[in-house]
Amino acid sequence: MTSAQLRFIHASLFAALVAAGSSSATANDELDVLWQIGGHAERIRAFDVRGSLIASSSEDRTAKLWHVANARLLHTYVSSSSVRDVRSVALSPDETLVASGTFREFSLWRADDGSNVFTIPGFPDYVTLLAFSPDGTMIGVVGRSSSVELRRVTDGSVIRETLPGASIHTFVFSPDGTLIATGLDNGDIQLFRVSDGALLATLELHVNHVGALAFSFDGSLLASGSFDQTIGLWSIPEGIPVNVLPGHRDEVLSVAFLPGDDVLVSGGGKRDRTIRLWSVPDGTPEGVFRVNDDGARVRVSPDGSLVTLRTDRLELRRASDGQIFHTVTTFRGRLYNVVVSPNGTMLAAASEDNVVHIVRVADGRILRTVGHGIWGHVYDVDFSPDNALLTTAHRDRQVRVWRVADGQLLHGLEGHGDAVRTVDFSPDGLNVASGGYDETIRIWRVSDGELVRTIVDDFGFLSLRYSPDGELIATSSLQEDLVKVWRVSDGKIVHVLGGHTAYIKRLAFAPNSSVLATASDDGTIRLWDVTNGSHIRTLEGHDSGVTEVAFSRGGEFLASGDKNGTTRVWRVSDGENLKTYPAIFNLSPLGLAFAPVGGMLVNAREDGALIVARDPFGEDPIPCDAVQFLKSSCRRGKLKIKLQLTGDEHNGRRITLDVNSEAVEARIRGSRAKKKLCNRTGEQNIALLDPPGCDVSETARCR
Repeated sequence: MTSAQLRFIHASLFAALVAAGSSSATANDELDVLWQIGGHAERIRAFDVRGSLIASSSEDRTAKLWHVANARLLHTYVSSSSVRDVRSVALSPDETLVASGTFREFSLWRADDGSNVFTIPGFPDYVTLLAFSPDGTMIGVVGRSSSVELRRVTDGSVIRETLPGASIHTFVFSPDGTLIATGLDNGDIQLFRVSDGALLATLELHVNHVGALAFSFDGSLLASGSFDQTIGLWSIPEGIPVNVLPGHRDEVLSVAFLPGDDVLVSGGGKRDRTIRLWSVPDGTPEGVFRVNDDGARVRVSPDGSLVTLRTDRLELRRASDGQIFHTVTTFRGRLYNVVVSPNGTMLAAASEDNVVHIVRVADGRILRTVGHGIWGHVYDVDFSPDNALLTTAHRDRQVRVWRVADGQLLHGLEGHGDAVRTVDFSPDGLNVASGGYDETIRIWRVSDGELVRTIVDDFGFLSLRYSPDGELIATSSLQEDLVKVWRVSDGKIVHVLGGHTAYIKRLAFAPNSSVLATASDDGTIRLWDVTNGSHIRTLEGHDSGVTEVAFSRGGEFLASGDKNGTTRVWRVSDGENLKTYPAIFNLSPLGLAFAPVGGMLVNAREDGALIVARDPFGEDPIPCDAVQFLKSSCRRGKLKIKLQLTGDEHNGRRITLDVNSEAVEARIRGSRAKKKLCNRTGEQNIALLDPPGCDVSETARCR
């Protein structure tokens, strides 16, 4: 089975069912998410760190929750009315709640299941700042620039607010929850008593905005960072300045104390680009770390490591030397496309940052990334039928062929006169077909990169797919409402399929090559008999342009998705709409693929999230809690693998292992499955692929 046969539908199936706060069409339609990784599609505006979790918010209209240790994306939060960026985010002290603020409203979400607790509208502008009280019973909200509203976490009602003053740039609770400190645009700092909102003191030192505040862990000191490039240290509750720390060459964006309160960390603006460490007792510098971005925003995790925000990513650094040891946000920017390898062990995700990430399906581990240093977006990607090669379509007019095992570039295929929009391996793996905006289809021989044939048309190509039998290529264009079917052997047009009234975004062949489905911006899907080009039927029901369409692995069902995020599942034999998954919010849809083994659906979403869920059409999987252990050993090139289950109720079923990106099956006999592989050398990375989502892995070394 080729990867062309595995391409499926779009992200709205997950936008409606998986993302936080969503609901399904029926109680039985929810998909079971196995793992999520990813990033943000736009600039990250704010983040917060608590224990094992990091929350972030972005200009891509989402807030997200991450697990720090394994960089797993836990939830994506999007308010149903959110049409603008999310400016603020906060985590509750007990890590059970996430607050996010956007235009004229803020929302509270549950961290465990992603559901919405409440949304409070009515603010005059963006909710720019959020923070929970140390006991978690209140949340401070800045939605009116001159005061902090204290609201109940239970229902969002207002308890009180601080006295209005100058515009607030930052605020923070004291560790005991009795005080709030606010940093103002006139350079002042104000201290308020939480119990009654009374102003206790105004601290005057800075001559420009105060954009960063942090209390020491024991509450005896307050650090302030200003646009005047200085840091102030204040004795609390007296409000007396005890030190001024110069050194940054631009605004101070962040300040934070390390555990123990002996060291202060600060981050400078885009003309400074440094993280600096200071001795708290005497104010002497203790270290300077440079960052290559538009400034350094820093938080301190409970273990004392530094969490730093760059434009579009979150990184963990050692406080001792500033070295990055972990990246929380895996991808940078939107994901344009995703495809699963024919053996089901890998997926390739094309990212807006001009690279393709090759990811292990079993657990989301990134195996390698290809494309660094290449200009222009990667628009399309495809695996070869033998899983060994990857081809990519680039904005820089090239088609590239990569070796999957090591990410080595084998061919850079030049000839297109404009951006290459679509690529596809032939089912026999000998050729790659590419379609560009230069109005040509080009067929390339994979072995040496030679151009085999050029097919010229009147319009640039948007989508191109081989038929599974390799005899035909179907194409669509952004400039016309026709689908053309070409004979591969001589490049002649076999059929011109008309009937749509707008351009066709996506094409899909049925697995037996007999039916072609076309998805159009006119809101319809059409099914065509490939043998004679006749129209079989039109599937109507979408209320906006249809952006994705694909057949199930057996060809019995067709799934489609539209611009509004609605997904529909149709029976091919009679065109009946079997299921409708309504959109809850409008994240633009991208591709989704069925994995050929493991019973999984793989999705790449425009907001930078890569999601793997159980295939709703697959058989009931062996539950992960039935897996007792996975062990391996290797001697003289013979790799022995043993999977032990807790009971024998799964006797006779098969499991699938990923062994260095090779899918290996083993039969369960009684309560265990064994497998021997010969002629193995080097490190053997073993993961349980089916049953899916168990995150069970093992490493053996063969000598």
